[in-house]
Amino acid sequence: GMTTWLQVYENNDHHHHFPHDGISVEEEENDPTSLLNFYRKLTTLRNETPALKHGDFGHLDLSPKRADLYTIWRGNTDEEQIFVIINFGLEAITVNLNTKNPDRLNIIMSEGFIMKDDTFSIAPLGYAIMSYSP
Repeated sequence: GMTTWLQVYENNDHHHHFPHDGISVEEEENDPTSLLNFYRKLTTLRNETPALKHGDFGHLDLSPKRADLYTIWRGNTDEEQIFVIINFGLEAITVNLNTKNPDRLNIIMSEGFIMKDDTFSIAPLGYAIMSYSP
């Protein structure tokens, strides 16, 4: 049968758990854009990235006028750092990082995120996970 994380109802009184409804493990397994596979990618990234396991962390205020742009970092200043940028808003946001070394930024995973030199644009509900090597 189908393996799921939702309760199965015998009498189908509820709308959960119909074949091909997209919420079973079997259905999400073969969909590279599924939530299941997204979490698997994040888990692999964490397991393979020392900066996500050890070091300091904090919040960056890249756009003080935009409370819906959320940025955190993790790592050590003398080693690799990881930045996570999420736009929780309903409008695209463009930010200039004013960095002298944009070539040291590497986009690991992203959706709705475009970076050119030291400026990025992030779509509504977009995200980026980037590494920075000093």
